[in-house]
Amino acid sequence: MFWTMQWPLCSVLAVIGWLPFGYALIPNSDDKRAPTVESFSGSWMAESQLPKRSLSNEESLFRSLFQEYNKNIRANYNTTESLKVELGMTIRRIEYLDEKRQTLLFHATTRMRWKDPRLTWEPAKFDQVQNVAYSSFALWIPDIQLNNEADAFGSKNFEHVLAHIYYDGQVMLSSPSAFKIYCGMDFGKWPYDEQMCVIEFESFTNDGTIVDLQTMGGDDRAIQVSNFSSCNEWRIVAVRADKQIKSYECCQGAFHSVYFSITLQRKENLYGTLLLGPLITMLIASWILFLLPFENSGKFIFGGLQLVFVGVFAIFLKHILPPSINQVPYIATLTLNTMVLILTAIFLQLLLQWISRLKSRMPSSLRTFLLEGMGRACCLVPLSGYTKPPTVHVSTSEQEVDHFELEDASASILSDKNRQEWSILAKLLNRVTFVMYAVISLVMLY
Repeated sequence: MFWTMQWPLCSVLAVIGWLPFGYALIPNSDDKRAPTVESFSGSWMAESQLPKRSLSNEESLFRSLFQEYNKNIRANYNTTESLKVELGMTIRRIEYLDEKRQTLLFHATTRMRWKDPRLTWEPAKFDQVQNVAYSSFALWIPDIQLNNEADAFGSKNFEHVLAHIYYDGQVMLSSPSAFKIYCGMDFGKWPYDEQMCVIEFESFTNDGTIVDLQTMGGDDRAIQVSNFSSCNEWRIVAVRADKQIKSYECCQGAFHSVYFSITLQRKENLYGTLLLGPLITMLIASWILFLLPFENSGKFIFGGLQLVFVGVFAIFLKHILPPSINQVPYIATLTLNTMVLILTAIFLQLLLQWISRLKSRMPSSLRTFLLEGMGRACCLVPLSGYTKPPTVHVSTSEQEVDHFELEDASASILSDKNRQEWSILAKLLNRVTFVMYAVISLVMLY
């Protein structure tokens, strides 16, 4: 019974104890502001008793600089002189060079510097603070953009980075980013080629009278290369920065642009082993067609296999080379010339085999010029001349010989003599064409 009476009494006392806290949280009818922590604390202690936090030098500097700062107004709004903006770049890594789409993906750090008169202060007033870092989102930034951007979403270059502000008003932005640009390529010496890609920056809305875009530190020092930039099949051999002034039909004024040129050289060791090696071997192996005798028909099978190999190699090149090129690569020309040479060698061997089997009488002029002249020089005809065919001696006193048998024997001997002459001529032509074929093959390789 006692505990039953105590519960209502405890509830009433708890409500009475929390009334001051509830009253402190109820806003005054004359005060339109929402209740704050200060208003709650004020009910318990006097305002004079609250500790006051002193502002740091950098915080005071920030309030002094950005109290009336408007980022929508350019830095040189009250002058007629153009604002000097310097641009520089450091190439950190060449990621990928797409030869089919002719685009270059790389990582770089872009630096931009200009002077804003509104962001100046005296270091002596702020404990010798000479520079501070502040978010670039709150600053006016020159609208310098990448013109030959290949990424559909664009590159966020100078957004959400810290800007270094110096007491004399200089602003320095340094932004690491990934860039994807269009790069026109020349595959005339593929795979021993060099490609030059150009990175173009330009002010999108301000002409040269408002923004004077220049290279940072001069043309030779505006672009730099890190030690880890060439980590794939390409190496950087040269870089250069340049400034150009352009005019457009749509807009008045001259716009300033900065170009960063990167010259890339392919590391051809792998390509030379896998591509040129088999092709050169097949070209030299086609010489065997001239070294095998005419009676060996296996030379034509060997030549046919060579044609099949070169044809498959040409199809492979078609898949790895870009579809649109201005100049046919050297290796593609060498492949087609090798196919033509092998076809020519097979045709010559067929022709020479047909010549070696002729039995008709050779013209005297051809015999005198080729066989007795060039034949002796090539050691195909003895210096004493031709060997006369054996003469058939028949004694009519011992046996009777049929007249038709004598004619057949004489015709057979004459036919063998003519065939021997044509065979020597075919061998002579084979040696001459082989020398010409070898010379043409070596000239093609060089």
